[in-house]
Amino acid sequence: MIPSVVFAGLTRAARVPPQDRGEGQEVDVKTGAEVLRSCKATGNALPVLHEICQALKKLLDTGQPTVIDLGAIPFAGGDERMMDEVLGTGEARAVLDLSGESHVHETGISGVWRVDHFDSAGETQSRFVEVAFVPGILKTQAQDASDGLARLTERLQQKTATQNEWKGR
Repeated sequence: MIPSVVFAGLTRAARVPPQDRGEGQEVDVKTGAEVLRSCKATGNALPVLHEICQALKKLLDTGQPTVIDLGAIPFAGGDERMMDEVLGTGEARAVLDLSGESHVHETGISGVWRVDHFDSAGETQSRFVEVAFVPGILKTQAQDASDGLARLTERLQQKTATQNEWKGR
């Protein structure tokens, strides 16, 4: 018999340390996404999908992005399944390692992104649908770009000095 370990709320595979497993015993680990998809629906998927549609129209008309907080509304596995079926899977994905991981992936509808944040223990902290040309979390902040310019300028000065030393030999 393979015990099932379920970590509700995770959207990535959970890790079970060897000390928590029986010797020679395999552990069937389900992700939170699998658990969510196995549950019933609240009926909120369709209204959220309509909201996404309106947000995409607004993005195209005005350039203004929209963020929908899936944690702020009742949203069960059946809702998640319906939303995934309608939106599909896109090509772009990013994982950011901040205070825990943030997973950003494009859906099959260009301009519609899923953004999920996890704490350092892998527990889901927040789940969003972001309707934007580029998700906000992936945009460089002005101060970060300024810091980057300073680092690049310094490195170029160092390389230029090193190269001039080699030429002088």
